[in-house]
Amino acid sequence: MNGNIGMRALSALLAMLLVSAGVVLAVSAQCNEASDNQLNI
Repeated sequence: MNGNIGMRALSALLAMLLVSAGVVLAVSAQCNEASDNQLNI
């Protein structure tokens, strides 16, 4: 039972890590687009 809880926690942690990495990449891409637009003006 305890091993099952550990695996569940590990998979949840990995899923949250993956989501947070995707959010960081999306935000950094938006920031890069905004800075490129400011430079072009």
